[in-house]
Amino acid sequence: EFPPTLYLPTWFHTRINEDLAKEKWPDTDEKGHPISHHAPRRQSEKRAAQQTLAHAATPTITHLDTFGRAFLTIADNGKKFGETTKERFQTYTAFDIQGNDLTIRDPRGVEAFLHTVDMTGRKLAIKSVDAGPKWLVPDVAGNPMWSKDGVEHIVTLDYDALRRPTFTWVQSPNEPAPYLAEAKVYGEEKGKATNHRGQLWKSYDGAGLVENQAYDFKGNLTHTTRILLKDPTQQVQWKSNTGNDSPSMADGRVPSPLIDTEEEEKTLDRSLAFTLTTKFDALNRVVERIEPDGVTKKTPAYNKRNLLQSLDVTETTGVRKFVERVTYNEKGQRTYIVYGNKVQSRYVYDPETFRLIALITECREGKDHDRLQKLHYTYDPVGNITHIHDGAVPAKWYDQATISAESYYGYDPTYRLVLGTGREHKANGFDVSSDVTAFKQSHFIPFSPPTTDGQALQMYTETFEYDFGGNLVRLAHFRGATTDPTRLLNQSPLWTRNQLVDWEEGKNYPGPDSPPRNNRLAFSRPGSSSPVPGEKPDFAYDANGNMAKLNDTLGTLQWDYKNQFIGVNLNKAGDQAVYQYDSAGQRVRKWVKKSGTIEERIYLGEFEIFTRRSNAEHVKWHVLHVMDDQARVALVESKVESNGSPMQAVPIYRYQLTNHLGSSVREVDETENAHPISIEDYYPYGGTSYIAGRTETDVSLKRYRYSGKERDDETGLYYYGARYYVPWLGRWVSSDPVLLEGGLNLFSFVFNSPIGLKDEMGFNASENNNFQPGYVNNEEAKQEVGINLNKEDAPLGVPRTNITFKDGTEFNGSVDSTSKSKESAFSQSVDDLPSKQQVSEGMADPAAPASISSQAFSHIPLPSKLTVQKEENLSESHFGIIYQEGASYPDESIIWVPLGDVKGTKIPLPPPTGPTIVPYNGPSLAAMPMPSPDDVPMGPGLPSKNEFLMWMETGNLIRSNPMSAILSIRGRSLAEKYNLAKLGESMWGMMSIVPVVKGAGAHSGGSPLTPSWMHEPGPTSKVMESLPKPPDGKLSQYPGFRNWWGPEYSR
Repeated sequence: EFPPTLYLPTWFHTRINEDLAKEKWPDTDEKGHPISHHAPRRQSEKRAAQQTLAHAATPTITHLDTFGRAFLTIADNGKKFGETTKERFQTYTAFDIQGNDLTIRDPRGVEAFLHTVDMTGRKLAIKSVDAGPKWLVPDVAGNPMWSKDGVEHIVTLDYDALRRPTFTWVQSPNEPAPYLAEAKVYGEEKGKATNHRGQLWKSYDGAGLVENQAYDFKGNLTHTTRILLKDPTQQVQWKSNTGNDSPSMADGRVPSPLIDTEEEEKTLDRSLAFTLTTKFDALNRVVERIEPDGVTKKTPAYNKRNLLQSLDVTETTGVRKFVERVTYNEKGQRTYIVYGNKVQSRYVYDPETFRLIALITECREGKDHDRLQKLHYTYDPVGNITHIHDGAVPAKWYDQATISAESYYGYDPTYRLVLGTGREHKANGFDVSSDVTAFKQSHFIPFSPPTTDGQALQMYTETFEYDFGGNLVRLAHFRGATTDPTRLLNQSPLWTRNQLVDWEEGKNYPGPDSPPRNNRLAFSRPGSSSPVPGEKPDFAYDANGNMAKLNDTLGTLQWDYKNQFIGVNLNKAGDQAVYQYDSAGQRVRKWVKKSGTIEERIYLGEFEIFTRRSNAEHVKWHVLHVMDDQARVALVESKVESNGSPMQAVPIYRYQLTNHLGSSVREVDETENAHPISIEDYYPYGGTSYIAGRTETDVSLKRYRYSGKERDDETGLYYYGARYYVPWLGRWVSSDPVLLEGGLNLFSFVFNSPIGLKDEMGFNASENNNFQPGYVNNEEAKQEVGINLNKEDAPLGVPRTNITFKDGTEFNGSVDSTSKSKESAFSQSVDDLPSKQQVSEGMADPAAPASISSQAFSHIPLPSKLTVQKEENLSESHFGIIYQEGASYPDESIIWVPLGDVKGTKIPLPPPTGPTIVPYNGPSLAAMPMPSPDDVPMGPGLPSKNEFLMWMETGNLIRSNPMSAILSIRGRSLAEKYNLAKLGESMWGMMSIVPVVKGAGAHSGGSPLTPSWMHEPGPTSKVMESLPKPPDGKLSQYPGFRNWWGPEYSR
């Protein structure tokens, strides 16, 4: 039986009970300093707890058959407000005798999927009410060999003797013969000089040719070239030397054609060839990437956990550092990043759930701080975000209402979003998000103060309703922000959107009594407007579930055999947009003709080439995506050609500040002032609630917006990779290509939970993994924070030590100490630094010693039988000076020195005659971890005055047991009291007694050691001109002196 203390008080009672809430989020820290944000935090947490009351007693029940198979699942969705009966969603699955699922019915009773399988359980036919039918024939190894879809595209795949895919043949409906859509050629003919054997050499696809020119000896692709088609509007059909004859299943031929050389030259434009060069290190990490312009070079660096540490980019103007430093916690979550423009972001996580609770971004110019973001997140118990507040944006008063940068969210018991609040442009209405002629599908607001009401902001509330199939069927938009359902019932919405899904394919609306037959959208109407019986649907789909008609402005949407959106007529004037994709389904080229102007964008990984041609101008731009390991850091736009003539590139830098979903909420320039370029807020389902900027021209260039994805201005759709998203409808424009893996509703966007879930590529929704605990080797992580896993009772191989304080209490150096005040010796900060409570709540810099030092050193136990003097300030220190037990020192020597206000205490070094080193036969301190760049409190985020960190180690801990001396000095007080003021402009220094010998890493030979001091520049780039030297330079007689930090750890 578990003791109650393990689970009481519960999450709910901690937030509902005022006393318990104050204990968790007190109004003052342990030193009596006020924590002003805790009162609103308690209210936000209490509101989240109150919302969960509607989720109580709403379990999901799964029924199993006699074989243990789940055949019936009942999800309890509780009662809607004002209703007395519960909604229960029943999903039924029918199996055959072998356990294969044959039929799956959704909660409406619609047969969402029907499967036909062979004797081995492989699916031969799949019928989806959303994606249509598909027939499959696998080969003996299970590889897809032949398929046919609802549009009657017949696709045949060929394989070589090693069962590698070689040729893809497609026969479109009403076409007499198949054509060669894709071809792959492998590198056996190319030979071993470029490591091609067994590797892909050439890939002919819908965008042209990819030629992989070289691999390294481990199989990493080092040189690859993309060659585009001559015709950007062409849907290519390749021709082989043997003609376009597909393999016949009747005669069993397996053709192996090569692409016709003459036809290849007619099809490809060799002047549009772009090469990407990549270098890898011994761990197969990218260490250099030269972009297709041949000039731009990216150079990432990594820490010892294989996580990104920094990122440099070489441009025509020189080397620019875009990421200066990144730190992570023990779970691999990012905690701190400094960008090239000195903007710094800090990430704070809940210590129990590891969810992101604060994202704080500020710019630094000298000593002044300008907070750009201060996002705080509140969650319910399962991780749904219930409140987001940006404390960096001051509240304003307009039209008798407070306009604040905060949003509240509510969910039903199945965790679908049912309510969202925020701020918006006052002029936004029902159709603005779908109006491709509107500025960025919204209304522009200049940064200068609004001059008219039409430029003003207001708060809004949106409510969402869904049917039993998971379709968004009603959106109501209210003025003002509220979470009170009673108030919403008594308030008329500004506008509503009512949506109705299809009833039966190919038929007009039969009336409200006709049950839905699928999840394809039929109508989306404003207000009380409803379709009448016999009316033709607003939307149309092809047999594969691809939307053919989106609105009255755009023409028919065109799709290829892979269900990729390949083109659309933009209006009746003949304007059009055409898209081309590679073999992996990623967009390579976009060609848009509109009003006599042709715009073309070529996508080459993290590099884009944009051209605009008209009678009046001809310009070319290069766009570089600077990506870290999680998101887009910046966009660098360079105009390289004007009116057909090359010009000197003048880069425009657009640093991207994002929220938890990766949405670009603010763009700033490259200066240390971080001047804003644009600001954008989003409705819950991704529409733009307002967008502001310096000028319309600046903002018009912004393309990567909601969820970090590109929104095409010509259609208003977001491109995700596998699919396109319609934000004003809250659903995908085509069915999910992974079918059942994405759920029963193939058009639903992120399971109707767009605040906490993100879809990276258009396949499956998940929590944003950028802020989830990443995969980190637990053993390595524990060792990095000072836990030696080989010593259970002594984490560092040193016996725990009892320290007796003046009040009679003891501290044993472990986390289970009975004295909280003495335990804080390892975790609390000095007076002028933030507290642990402030750090955990995001009110202080996580890079400051209150957080980092406690992480790095809180597990370091003390040597046994340690004598403590001047202990009255021990509770104010992080760590101090430790001398080895058994060494002979004068009586006045200090064994442990607090690092707060030491009140005039002197810090003597070992006397010139040297201590008598007594061999220590106990466990070695060699396991004490060296500080890593991730753990050490240095760099931006610390006070720049009188801050330093110095380490000195004597004795060789690697080859012998005797522990000599470890010196650690930290704190403003020490610098002032011990005349170390000259260190004031540096964060840290290194001291070495070993002479610096070029080409040698350590002292060798019998020559006497000469004292010397090494120093490094601090973050303010001011070199330490002097450091206090050892008394009389006599420390040179002690053997084995070396730097704790070698050059590889220095910055």
